[in-house]
Amino acid sequence: MSNAPTSDFTPEPMPSVPGPAQEVEVDLAAFLPEGVTLGEEPAADEPEAETTAAVDLEALSQIERDLDAVDAAIAALDAGTYGTDPATGQLIDDALLAEDPTRLS
Repeated sequence: MSNAPTSDFTPEPMPSVPGPAQEVEVDLAAFLPEGVTLGEEPAADEPEAETTAAVDLEALSQIERDLDAVDAAIAALDAGTYGTDPATGQLIDDALLAEDPTRLS
């Protein structure tokens, strides 16, 4: 005879919402300033000095701002508020989000 309790409890499945435990594919090229492209990994036999490119500081600053916007959009996804204007609580139009997925208002 077993003393283990029995239960009919069945946990509900987890919703499939992107979050910290799931990977989200992002097209980084969409966030790069005009004229800036992502380079390919250098071949193992190529010296690093030949593949290093000069980076425009303004372009680097823009990339940093864009990544901050992506982080904010991901935080909104995690909080369940993505697509909602944080100041007004109004839904952001889908066409505007399609144009700029990091849009907050």
